Amino acid sequence: TFGFLIEAQVEEFELKDTILRLAWRGWNEAKGDEYLEVYHAWIVEKLDNDRVRILTQESQSGVPAKALAKSV
Repeated sequence: TFGFLIEAQVEEFELKDTILRLAWRGWNEAKGDEYLEVYHAWIVEKLDNDRVRILTQESQSGVPAKALAKSV
């Protein structure tokens, strides 16, 4: 992520009926302007006729995330 080494762990894994929510959090061990934290979640829903709907949500904190947002 962003060319940084990231530690990561699964934060959510919940299946209810036909909906799965899966999320992970990532961060680096840097301080100051190099610090980065990310939270990324997927909601996967099984639909009729062998279809799937996927919604993603992501939040990023830190100067590297701010720089990326300005470049897009």
